[in-house]
Amino acid sequence: MTSLKNRKFKLSDLQAAFADKPASSDVDNGDWFNVSTDLAVDSQVTVRLIEDADESNAFGAFVKTSRHGFEIHGQWKSIVCNKHTHNLPCQLCDESAKFYNEDDRENGRKLYKKDKMLAQVLIVDHDDKDLIGQYKTISFTVPLFKQILEGGLSDLDAPAWDVKDGCDLIIKKTYDGKWNKYTARFARKESPVPADMIDTIRDSQVQLSSLVPDAADDTNINLLLTEYLDSLV
Repeated sequence: MTSLKNRKFKLSDLQAAFADKPASSDVDNGDWFNVSTDLAVDSQVTVRLIEDADESNAFGAFVKTSRHGFEIHGQWKSIVCNKHTHNLPCQLCDESAKFYNEDDRENGRKLYKKDKMLAQVLIVDHDDKDLIGQYKTISFTVPLFKQILEGGLSDLDAPAWDVKDGCDLIIKKTYDGKWNKYTARFARKESPVPADMIDTIRDSQVQLSSLVPDAADDTNINLLLTEYLDSLV
């Protein structure tokens, strides 16, 4: 496994990717760890980030993806943003910009793409002991990911996901009487991955680009946009 110390990881790229972006409320299913549903209030999960098998990924252990999501008649609709995920034309982005240009910030905001970062993690500690030692995919909304960036990622001597000199990430969930709140911080001390786990990490590494959803079909985008515009009438 190539050490991240010798790879072209760029913290500045991560910071730029999530500068002043709106939060995402997407919910992930399948072989994921979802902080909204898999964490009880007043509990925490400790994870170790796993580096991307693609050594050219300047984000190191993360991959960015974007979606459009909004309610239509009380039902949540969501579809991948082709422009910001695949560098393809996206009518939803065009319509959002049109609303903003017409000074309709409400609808512009609703149609604006929503970002998140995806990562593969090893569950180190959790109340559900059956999860410990499992590999999961996790998505970070913008506010939570900014905490990771601002909470010590730039202060580490080695990337957090380095198997020898890295450190664990701790995500905690609380309730303020109205909303669930999430905090993320790195462990105060570096810790190596147990020797018997290093080979399993190597075997479990994936190219994070494989977690990114395929481009949406233009027909489906047009149908969703038409449905949204019709709901405004």
